[in-house]
Amino acid sequence: MSNKIKSIKTFYVSDNTDGEGLLSAYEERDSEGNIILHIQFNEKEEIEQKTERIFDDKGRLVEEKQYTGGERPDQHIKYSYNESGKVAQATVLYLDGSTSFRNYLRDESKKITTIEIRDDDGTFEGKEIRRFDEEGRVLEEVIFDEDNEIVEKTETEFDDFGRIIENVYVDMSRIETVRFYDYYTDEKGRVNKIETLDEDETIIRTDEIKYDERGNQTKYIASQENNMVFTDIWEYDLQNRITNHKRMRGDNLVEEVKNKYRDDNLLTERETLTGNGIVLNYFEYSFH
Repeated sequence: MSNKIKSIKTFYVSDNTDGEGLLSAYEERDSEGNIILHIQFNEKEEIEQKTERIFDDKGRLVEEKQYTGGERPDQHIKYSYNESGKVAQATVLYLDGSTSFRNYLRDESKKITTIEIRDDDGTFEGKEIRRFDEEGRVLEEVIFDEDNEIVEKTETEFDDFGRIIENVYVDMSRIETVRFYDYYTDEKGRVNKIETLDEDETIIRTDEIKYDERGNQTKYIASQENNMVFTDIWEYDLQNRITNHKRMRGDNLVEEVKNKYRDDNLLTERETLTGNGIVLNYFEYSFH
């Protein structure tokens, strides 16, 4: 038997299911691991949302259909590629019969991509301009509306480790929000604290990270300027698989998730405890 997953069925049991597992999701993958079908079901096991995808022989996504309940897709997206294998155009067909075209224009020398959006009559609907660094990270993104006016602008600066150290966001009202990020490391070079500062270089958030002796992240504490503290706590088994994950708001438990695994590390059960009760998910697999 191949170890490549062909399909995953997700079932759930809660206080409202009388102990019977109901199908909540179905996922299908091709032999390359691409997700070609994903379905979400409601409590009556009726299709609530569905996504179908088609990939070409190079593993590129060429079609995607997105459904919300009905038999016809709300969006049917088709992709075409240039000689370099990058997206050249995305055509979006909507449920009401209208169409929009997203044309990708690339200036490789300047690392700039312009995405121009037009309707089926050729009318300009907006555009996005993205500037990248040598590593492919987005340094600047500008979004324009149908009047070619800027509605959003984001500039991002990275350090030598690829971490964001400055972010500047300008909204449609021209209000600018600036954030700086300082990183601290332990004796093993792992980030164990992150400070977020505003434009006045006042600390508005502090994130602390703790690790176990195997390098697994065991605790993440986010302290905000309003004195609200959010904490994530993880526990692991000997295979470094997450067996327990708690989310806390102050001293109060928001959510606790317990996981069980197969011998091949695939998840078999997930028990989720919240203020609404306990939900048990279990998973069934088939293989190529």
